Amino acid sequence: MKKKYAIILGTGCYLLSFILIIIYLFLEFAILNVTSLKNRLVIILVIVLLQYLTVFFTKKAEYNYKKLMRINLWIWFTLYIIMVLNVTLFDQYFGRNYASYNLVMPYDAERVRYRFFTKANLVPFKTIINFCKSISKGIITKDYFARNIFGNLIAFMPLAFFLPRLFKKSKWYFNFIIVSLFIFFIEIMQFVLNSGSCDIDDYILNIVGMIFMYILINNKYIYKFISKLLFLD
Repeated sequence: MKKKYAIILGTGCYLLSFILIIIYLFLEFAILNVTSLKNRLVIILVIVLLQYLTVFFTKKAEYNYKKLMRINLWIWFTLYIIMVLNVTLFDQYFGRNYASYNLVMPYDAERVRYRFFTKANLVPFKTIINFCKSISKGIITKDYFARNIFGNLIAFMPLAFFLPRLFKKSKWYFNFIIVSLFIFFIEIMQFVLNSGSCDIDDYILNIVGMIFMYILINNKYIYKFISKLLFLD
């Protein structure tokens, strides 16, 4: 492929990806038009594909493609963080209505106490066991069970991909601490914003999913394969 055509194709893919980023951000924070998570994930995947193709064409044009890929990783990481924060704290698609937010004020001890007993769980595996009992008795649907159990397992798996590549010298315990703090932040903000429950079982599922993915994709051979696939070797 000639350099001229590679540059044109790469530039076109990159410009199109940023147009999609603007569309994605609009849909993510739209107040009136609620778009499903599936549709937003599709847009992100198309953005990733376009920016990956940009790096491919940049390599063909013999430019600094590795630097561009690292920029792309930061873009993908930022889009992921935005999605996680919106889905867990503000997303109307999941019933987190802005109008219903009622912040916990420090002086309102009665409200804090009520929220704690109705919206918080500090007993490990209590919620998981209750979900298992409910699904076996037909009290909740399989879709609701999968969304809460498997959704929590999957939600933070991407961090197992991003952190070791964005912070290459970081140790496994650094990544564990960062992810734990991020999960705790979300759980606390859900309690404060009244946009969900503050549940230790959410943390357990989140961190187990992340650790499983970390072990799976960051062993010596798979790490090298992914680095080669991303033109980072």
